[in-house]
Amino acid sequence: IAKSFQDPCHDLSTPLTGTGSGHPCRSVAYIKRFHGKAIVVKFSGRAMINKKLKRGFARDVVLLKPVGMHVVVIFGGGPADRGFADRVGKKGESSSGHALPMPRR
Repeated sequence: IAKSFQDPCHDLSTPLTGTGSGHPCRSVAYIKRFHGKAIVVKFSGRAMINKKLKRGFARDVVLLKPVGMHVVVIFGGGPADRGFADRVGKKGESSSGHALPMPRR
């Protein structure tokens, strides 16, 4: 094998993004690397309100379990968060573009 050959199964220098992200074997490298690990995934922004993005998010999260990843989904705020706060009579606050937590009772 030529020295210049690079095995795509071991190149994790760039993250996988979306479908068609290069050689399918790269997915195997990520699966091997993160098998048995807890993966934290943030659900926020447009993915919460766009039906197509919401389904894609759910599909991707569901596919992580059979390959041995333990998925933890965290809620990241966004438009749905503001709507919920309005419905329960709370006013969300922010500082420098970052949401501030609401005080607990």
